[in-house]
Amino acid sequence: MLERIMPWLIGLGLLALSHGLAYWSGSAVKEAEYQRQAVKAERDNAVAGLAEFAAEANRLQGLSAGLDQRINKLAEVRPTIVERYTRETVKTPLPADCRISPERLRIINDAITAANAAAAGAGKPATAVPAD
Repeated sequence: MLERIMPWLIGLGLLALSHGLAYWSGSAVKEAEYQRQAVKAERDNAVAGLAEFAAEANRLQGLSAGLDQRINKLAEVRPTIVERYTRETVKTPLPADCRISPERLRIINDAITAANAAAAGAGKPATAVPAD
């Protein structure tokens, strides 16, 4: 009787073995695919991070260039404003009661306006001195 069942048992064992191997190889393939997708997602994330970094670096470089231009404009204008104000203070010093004359007030306000125009939005604008 065992001899009659033996081929069936061997066939059943081979069938179980083949199903086990198929399941194992299928899970190995799934694991390998999962690993590939994980590596690809990590690589895509790194590339996106680098692209974002490059865009931010370009934006900051543009801001830096704009600030540099504004600083150069102010550097060109400031000496003339200081020289003009110094020339006016030497030419007409303040009186003993320290009241600013209307002409001097106009010159100061003109200098503030010129500095504001040169700054062109760089920082907080200067404020004019109110006339009495």
